[in-house]
Amino acid sequence: MGSISISMVLIHRKERSFAVRHETEAHQRKGRRTVSWAVTGTMVLSLLSSAFAEPASAKSVRSAVVVEVSGDVTYTKSGGSRSNTVYQDLTLNQGDTISTGPGASAVLRIVDRNDELTIGENAEVYISELMEDGGAKKSKVKAWAGSMWSKVKSLVSSEDEFEVETPTAVMGVRGTQFFIYTNPLTGRTTMLVAAGVVRATTVTSGTSGPGESSLQLTNTAAVYPAQQINLDTRTQAPDLRTRVEYADMNQIVNQASPKVMEAFVKNIPDIQRELDEMKQKLQQQFEQGLQKPDEFAILKFLSEDDLAKVMNNFDAAIPNLVKAAIDEKKIDRKMVDQANQNIEDPLKKIDLNKIPLLDKNAGIDPEVEKAKREQPPAPPKTGEDNLLQANKDKLSSLLNRLEEDKKRIKEANDAAKAAANKQAEDALLSRMTDEARKNFEQTQQNNPNPAPTPAPAPSNSSGDSGNTPPGAPVVKSAPRKALKNQSVTVVLTAEAGSKIKLNNETKDVVNGEAAFTVTVPSTLGVYRLHAVTINSAGTSADKEIAIEVVEPKVTLSQVGVKENNQIMLKLEMENFLEALPFYAVQAHVAYNKADLNYEAPDAGLPSDDGTIFDGANSAETLTQEVGTTEKQLIFAGTRYETPGSSPVPPINLKGETATLLFAPLTVTTSAASTQVKLMYVKVLDKDGRTVYELPVSATASAAVTLN
Repeated sequence: MGSISISMVLIHRKERSFAVRHETEAHQRKGRRTVSWAVTGTMVLSLLSSAFAEPASAKSVRSAVVVEVSGDVTYTKSGGSRSNTVYQDLTLNQGDTISTGPGASAVLRIVDRNDELTIGENAEVYISELMEDGGAKKSKVKAWAGSMWSKVKSLVSSEDEFEVETPTAVMGVRGTQFFIYTNPLTGRTTMLVAAGVVRATTVTSGTSGPGESSLQLTNTAAVYPAQQINLDTRTQAPDLRTRVEYADMNQIVNQASPKVMEAFVKNIPDIQRELDEMKQKLQQQFEQGLQKPDEFAILKFLSEDDLAKVMNNFDAAIPNLVKAAIDEKKIDRKMVDQANQNIEDPLKKIDLNKIPLLDKNAGIDPEVEKAKREQPPAPPKTGEDNLLQANKDKLSSLLNRLEEDKKRIKEANDAAKAAANKQAEDALLSRMTDEARKNFEQTQQNNPNPAPTPAPAPSNSSGDSGNTPPGAPVVKSAPRKALKNQSVTVVLTAEAGSKIKLNNETKDVVNGEAAFTVTVPSTLGVYRLHAVTINSAGTSADKEIAIEVVEPKVTLSQVGVKENNQIMLKLEMENFLEALPFYAVQAHVAYNKADLNYEAPDAGLPSDDGTIFDGANSAETLTQEVGTTEKQLIFAGTRYETPGSSPVPPINLKGETATLLFAPLTVTTSAASTQVKLMYVKVLDKDGRTVYELPVSATASAAVTLN
């Protein structure tokens, strides 16, 4: 295609003003998508790793901070009973309790170590200890229900401790990434290791013989990557290794909340690096003649092939878990794409079209296989299990009674309807002339299907206990995100003849649905609407509709690390919803004059790097302006029409995050890092109106690694 001209007047910055007028090639764009009790045994899990001593220090209180929160999350201060709303940057201390509601989540970070706990929905976590005593840092939390992803960095001192306790388990780790789920009804615990080795030890009570005093009996198993262990209060296996197996991905995904699975995906690059270190260590040990890496492990390498299969499982577990999470809609492909951008080795990137097999028999110790075959049958059900079964039986009985009531109500309604029809017919006939009555009766004989008659008016009697409340309304359409103060439409469906109440507004159900216009608030976060169905039988259960209130933004970040003396910067547009189509964008990025430099390629900007203005009828330019102490990288992109062509529509990202620009910069300093600033952004619609503007006063910066 021929050259076109881009002319955009940019704002004044301090005493200087910039004007850009450059020629650029219009490049043909390739299509692309923008892109959750009684305790009779204790399990002690400890990571196998080396540690180094640290100088002693005085006893001091440590803290955790909430780095991310979503939904209904509350906390209770130590010794208190009042629940308070959790907010980002909230500081939590020893003795505090945090609870998450349905669909909610929170991420906690231990301030002085950067250990992270991602807590899923319907969970309760108690911070039992956060202290430093004599140089030893002790971090202990109790997770009584729900799912959680733990990312624990290697402990520096042999005296350091990190524990996560559940109703049936205590996990003492020294640096690993693992998943844990606790069933709040049964106390059953599932633990999956993604990286590192976790040692599981059950502690149960027993006696050495009749009349002897009680003893504490311990049993241990080492859980390696791609493996899981399931334990409950009835776990009393003679060999705890028989409870360890290769991961059941569907079980893990069904137990995990979406936020927990998101934490797993985000940490895949770190997990892969730790796995590489472990594989190298296992290879060295095998070459030195060590077939069994741990006496408590289920693994034994009888050959080089056994070792290779186990190491393949380490790697294969990651894409298998990712695929299962996508299939269950716990995560989306966009998260995987983002993780792949941070994986340097192309062979390690997640390819959802090539999921490797997980060999469930790889490297299993024959002794463990034999122990599994010889393990005793499951113990009889405990009182807790019996209670669960009794509740199921009661529920089944209740459902049967409800079915009987529905049948009885239907029969009564049919009889009442027939009687009302007969009464209406008699009243009609009594008012007819003889000829009209004769014609009516003749019509009735010729039409075997009776004409529909309006249903009797509903009874207002409160004594009719047989009526079943209506079902909750179903969301037909509602936006997942909305801008501050934006008016949006929410369409709900319910049974004909009923009403739907959304917050304080009530509407009749017409043609099976009711549409509401809602104005979201000006506060960022999750805006929750509550809807119920109302009819003569009563009011349904509450249906919650969550809308995330967002604002559009343009972000600056570094992609990867320095290669061939170059670093790559990326500008992305986020939360430009369907209500914000645009036609042109201009952006300024500034950096220290001595640190970085942009060298424009002879062929112009790439035509296939998947950025917003890569397509047909789009043009973009990127140039560098040199000042006294800094340089500015100035980007301009626009849609355009040619004479006689059809109208060119604006760009509509519909809320998807999309890349505006990839900018390669040459490093011209020996410094380890520098700051790059996003100075100004302006987004215009087709008529030249401003859709979004990042003013100079709102300058954002990003740290860039140069070594």
